[in-house]
Amino acid sequence: MNIVLCADNNYAPYLGVVIYSILSENSISGKNKVTEESIHFYILDSEISEINVHLINEMVRDFSAQITFLNTKNIHNDLLKKIKSPVRSLSTYYRLYLPSILSDSINKLIYMDCDGYVRGSLKELWETDIESYDIAGVKDVISIENKKRVGLKSSDDYFNAGMLLINLKQWRKNGIQQQTLDFVNKHNGKVAYHDQGTINGVCLKKKVLHPKWNVMTPILIMSENQILDYHKIEDFYPEDVLQEARDDPKFIHLVPSLSDRPWIAGNYHPKKEEYLDLMDSTPWKGTRVHSPSKVLEPWVKIMFHYLRYPLFISVLRGAQSFKPKTWLLKLLH
Repeated sequence: MNIVLCADNNYAPYLGVVIYSILSENSISGKNKVTEESIHFYILDSEISEINVHLINEMVRDFSAQITFLNTKNIHNDLLKKIKSPVRSLSTYYRLYLPSILSDSINKLIYMDCDGYVRGSLKELWETDIESYDIAGVKDVISIENKKRVGLKSSDDYFNAGMLLINLKQWRKNGIQQQTLDFVNKHNGKVAYHDQGTINGVCLKKKVLHPKWNVMTPILIMSENQILDYHKIEDFYPEDVLQEARDDPKFIHLVPSLSDRPWIAGNYHPKKEEYLDLMDSTPWKGTRVHSPSKVLEPWVKIMFHYLRYPLFISVLRGAQSFKPKTWLLKLLH
């Protein structure tokens, strides 16, 4: 089982947590620290410190798994040459190079973001047949407008890229690495949702997975109807399938949506205690960010947490429609 993750040193503790969760959840009952599948981690390493590399190596070794840290300097330099337009962060595109930096003997891999953790065996996911697909993943709560911005129709599937099963053999066969770089240049370096939008815009052969493989925060805190309404999308998984994912999640993806991540001060994430307990079982025990997140306005999080959804959405949309700067300028003129 090949698992790819990407992190810099700031995200090393969360990288450590997701690796620990994978190892502990995929160990054989009665055989402590032996995994049911042979696991090899590949880490796209953006200057992780020596101490954090050491801690991760020790943890992986304890479970008799394997790990390879992949230096990303050459990837970064190549991106500087091949992406002709300025982008916010080149590191977000590192995983587009997986076909060329991994051995040709690796035909399939699981990619996971570090802002999440595993709560079950990955065997079923790993054994999913994707022979005729580019990727398999879970549908995202993405607007029709953002689908169209990457060349998709409103009815096309669009996956959240925080967990993908990737057919690397297909990527190599069809030159998808170069296609993705061309796609970024075609959009002048301004692809909506960066690498996620790029992968969705290029990888058109998609296999839809059960949402239990990527239980994003909206799935945990909103019903199907609320998701459709809030994110202004036409369709998503039906409520009974979403409930199955809530009841038996395999990968929980801690996107900040209306709650923030569990390690952020002032968060309301429903899996906060579970995640922090998991973190405190690792060498990164006690890791917390004490300053509030800049991703979400505090009042939005508070309103969603305390108000019923109809009142929350009414207040929020009323506030969004009110543009004080524009209104003030009109008064001044």
